Amino acid sequence: MRTWAILPIKPFNLAKTRLAAVIAPDERARLAQTWYRHVLSAALATPEIDDVMVISRDARALAIAREMDAYTVREIVPPNTAPSLNAVLTQATE
Repeated sequence: MRTWAILPIKPFNLAKTRLAAVIAPDERARLAQTWYRHVLSAALATPEIDDVMVISRDARALAIAREMDAYTVREIVPPNTAPSLNAVLTQATE
């Protein structure tokens, strides 16, 4: 059996909204992208993890994952529904 790390990544421009009062939107997006790269690097370097998958609707997040040799899945959000972590993880496991 292989061990997978699944990283659900929201669009960088929607990340870290709780910091909105103290950090500008573009800075929050850069912060989210920096942390994402760090977590992705750590997951890829962990010997106990066989494969890493990134699921996102953010094209930049998926491009970064491909550049770093992780698997990618484009998140599908059905019309008239809010994105949900459970739905994203279900999509990734399927």
